[in-house]
Amino acid sequence: MKKQMMAAMCALAVLAACSETSEELVSEVKGEGVYATIEQPVSVDTKSLAYENGKLVFTWAEGEKVVVFGNKDAASFNSLTSGETSTKLESEGFTLKDNVNYYACLPAYTIPAATQSTSVPVTFMGQRQTANGNSDHLKSFDYACASATKAEGKNTISFELKNQVAWIVLDHTFTDATNNVTSVTINADEDLFVTKGTLDVTTSTITEGTKDRKITLNLGEEGGNGLSFAAGETFRGFFTLNPVDLSGKTLTFTATTKSGETVALGTFTKASANLTKNLAVRIQTSGSAKVATVDGKEYSTLSAALAAASEGATISVVSDVTTEKVLIDKSVTFDLGGHTVTADDDVFYIAENGLTVNFKNGNIVSTKYGGLFFKQGRQNEHITFDNCNITGVEGAIATSTLTGSTITINGGTFTSSNNAVILTNGNKRMYPYDETNTALRENPNTITINGGTFKGQMSDEAYNGRNSIACGIYAAWKDIIIVNDGTFEIERGVGVLCRGGKVTIKGGTFTTTDPDTKKGCVGDSRIVVPCQTVYVDKASQYPDYEYATIEISGGKFSDDSCKDYLAEGYGIGRTYIESKNVWYTEVAEAVSEYDGMKYSSLQTAIEASEDATKEITILKDMEVSQLTVYSENKVTINLNGKNVNITGYEPNCTGVDINGGSLTIKGSGSFGDSAQKNVNPLFYVNVGASLTIEGDASYYSANVCAYARYWNSKIYINGGKWYGSETYTLNKYDTNQEAIISVTGGEFYKYNPAASHSENPVANFVADGYGVVKDGDWYRVVKATEVTDEASLKKAITSSKTAPVLVNNTIELESSYLSLTNGYNLVVGEKGKITPSSSYRSDVGETISTANKTGTVNISGSGSIEGPSNSTDGNGACAIEIMGSNRSSTKLTVNIYGNLTVKGGSGGEANNAVTIINGIANIYGGYFYAGLDKNSDPSEKVAVIYLRPGWKQNATLNIYDGVFECAGDPAFLINCLDSSVNANKCTINVTGGIFVGFDPSNSVADKINGKNANWVPDGYVSKEITYNGKQAWEVTKAE
Repeated sequence: MKKQMMAAMCALAVLAACSETSEELVSEVKGEGVYATIEQPVSVDTKSLAYENGKLVFTWAEGEKVVVFGNKDAASFNSLTSGETSTKLESEGFTLKDNVNYYACLPAYTIPAATQSTSVPVTFMGQRQTANGNSDHLKSFDYACASATKAEGKNTISFELKNQVAWIVLDHTFTDATNNVTSVTINADEDLFVTKGTLDVTTSTITEGTKDRKITLNLGEEGGNGLSFAAGETFRGFFTLNPVDLSGKTLTFTATTKSGETVALGTFTKASANLTKNLAVRIQTSGSAKVATVDGKEYSTLSAALAAASEGATISVVSDVTTEKVLIDKSVTFDLGGHTVTADDDVFYIAENGLTVNFKNGNIVSTKYGGLFFKQGRQNEHITFDNCNITGVEGAIATSTLTGSTITINGGTFTSSNNAVILTNGNKRMYPYDETNTALRENPNTITINGGTFKGQMSDEAYNGRNSIACGIYAAWKDIIIVNDGTFEIERGVGVLCRGGKVTIKGGTFTTTDPDTKKGCVGDSRIVVPCQTVYVDKASQYPDYEYATIEISGGKFSDDSCKDYLAEGYGIGRTYIESKNVWYTEVAEAVSEYDGMKYSSLQTAIEASEDATKEITILKDMEVSQLTVYSENKVTINLNGKNVNITGYEPNCTGVDINGGSLTIKGSGSFGDSAQKNVNPLFYVNVGASLTIEGDASYYSANVCAYARYWNSKIYINGGKWYGSETYTLNKYDTNQEAIISVTGGEFYKYNPAASHSENPVANFVADGYGVVKDGDWYRVVKATEVTDEASLKKAITSSKTAPVLVNNTIELESSYLSLTNGYNLVVGEKGKITPSSSYRSDVGETISTANKTGTVNISGSGSIEGPSNSTDGNGACAIEIMGSNRSSTKLTVNIYGNLTVKGGSGGEANNAVTIINGIANIYGGYFYAGLDKNSDPSEKVAVIYLRPGWKQNATLNIYDGVFECAGDPAFLINCLDSSVNANKCTINVTGGIFVGFDPSNSVADKINGKNANWVPDGYVSKEITYNGKQAWEVTKAE
């Protein structure tokens, strides 16, 4: 069967929707035979939803073929009439049988040659309209079928053929003359259109095979120049398609010229638009859609706008456009205006030399190649992208054999699904193959990235016939590539691959996935490279491979490969990327160096340190919030004269948490909270950890400088200048007094490490053999000068004054006491003992005396000092006599530190350990003992500490710690001269210590206003205890 379409639809309005109206088929039978009636299409006006004067009319032509089959037989019938909707059919040698169901279908050329087939292949591809308004091509795609049964005894059968397809009739009026249009395409956002399928004539159903998002009507003769349209001319095109529901779908109509240019014709969207069988829908568009303007004038294609633009003009894109490759031959600016320019080729192609081309504010999408490409051998181009989003398959930007040019990227998103995102070309620059043109070959390009997001993946891992991986920046030639900022997210690939030239990274965030397991090829090289954020590949031996360089002075990296490419003076650190919940390697100016590697973060250097013999050298002043030393770290920091300011996150924030492991700091400079505002403690020495300080650097804290938290915490201070609080510069946790704090050097501001009030009782942190020298507000710990006999002892004490003198053996004084005055520091070591000899003068009542002296005297150590035996001094004998000058307003102060044993001797008038006549005695620890007097009466009351001020004299005793015991009645263990107590010439404060047989809060030895004296101040308590099996009282801070 052949059918003709008579199209008389000129009066129809623009497209709107579809009608459910259909026409009833009526067959006219004029005699015996086989008859066929063709169904007439329903044409709708999609604006008014009403018929106009035009319809699609199908009529028969004489000689058209219809296939009829049934009863396991088939035949081709010919139509006998023309110009009518019904016709009689005839076929030689085919006999219709009674009560058999027969099927008829067309077009006949689609029917297989089999005897009978109810399954007919259909296709909607290859539609071609040879002239404007011509509908002859519809005959090849009007799939229609019918069934009928020959009644018994009758020789007549009638088939009422039903159309199984639908039609779109497009009317488009061209505003501008448009020549050589080779096709018109209907585009959708999804696969809506059936391209191939199967028609079951028994059920009148087309089963979908393949689908596409577009359907194309070719124009003109095959291989010809297409159709041309004058300005104002209306094109009418006829599309046949499988019925489809277009409700809510957006259709875009485009025309393509022989040169490859795409012309936008318009769009269609309708909420209700169900294109059913036998329905013809007319869509009308007027004028070519305006895609761009230049100086206020509208253009329907980018190429037309570019052709009209003058040098330096701005081409403003005003709608989304699908185009062929746009060849740029002049300097212009493309303002995309937020719109999208799409092409199946490279979208923009730089065709001439020396152009300045700017792209801004929009989207560029290539579905096959790249967003921007350059003609071979281009030179001196200057390209800028401002906030552009470019998506490509073969890279977003590809330079080809470009030389001497600049490309600048300022923001936007750049994506490639195969190959590199930013793609340079590694070929030698010989274009056009001139080996002598060295100037051309040696003139690199400069690519500057100031920001943006760069996404790469390899959707086809067999790309280029090898195991390929993705790439962000591919530096294949001698280009200069500068990355100031940007976000690079490369899936299963390498962030920056350099095979030539120099890539300088000053900032940005670089992320690659599968860095530990994935590797592969990039470009045309078969050299396998790893999936890491940065990599230099010289093995591929590209033309500039010997000079291939990556230099990094900033940025954040998902791996640590950046460490191999650091710029001079820069190092690596760690930074937390909150959005990814992961730590990245960060490159910044180096502040430290360890084992040959520079670090931009001291914390990162600390975490890398596992060998205390290798120092972390501080390279520059820095400020950090907090540092942590972990159990696996063995750290030695050389401050190298630099300043490390630790600010803390908030008040009372730990400066350095030594959470296991060890930390040694040495050298000069400063370390800690220089503002003394937030950090407390500066060093928190945790379980099993140790801290060692050497050198002369300054250390700052708002309160505690070094804190020993656990029983096995160890602090060794051998130097430094310490600024903390007067009480807590060094401190132990109260219940962990077994922790070690040992001071053998350093200077402490307003804090005496030999008498630390941070502990209860007061602690001496100064190691044996060392002493404290007070100089104004400073307490300096120095090593004592060791002496071995009386002569050298007295000489050293006289000449050294402030320098400590160490006695670490037994020295027997032959004739007279040891005299100490202001600034003297006597250290009696663990093996040391100072005692009168058997030839000692009997009229001398003391071993150490400060008679008529002023200032401060320090006596420390863990040895012993004993008083004379059998002294005839009428005032009694003692080990230490404190008697300052009556003539000075400056009181003499004697500080007794450490674990000294001070014994008062025996056999004299009295045998006190310490006698205070005029001055202040501060006792911070030790063992103080007094023996019996010459009467050896065990019931005699014996004073261990005796205060007996005379005229114009005052005696003060401050006991912070120590053990006090006597051989006789301990009721007078601490005793004042009776006449001095109520005269306020004696002052006693007991805030610590153990007193055997004596309660310092209820002293029967002294009466104040008729009551037993209480030497324990408010805030402290005296509790009865047992000491070595004896009754005793211990003074502690009140709870």
